[in-house]
Amino acid sequence: MTSHSSSSHSGEKPLVLDSVEIDNLLSKTLIANLGTIDEDGVSI
Repeated sequence: MTSHSSSSHSGEKPLVLDSVEIDNLLSKTLIANLGTIDEDGVSI
């Protein structure tokens, strides 16, 4: 994943992710969320 350290430089562009990086982050988030659901489907 592409990342840049945060700084207060004026004119610095925000972090831009390509579609593969976005898909990767979304799938990790989904897996993490599924891992917090108990067998009744309730978030713990």
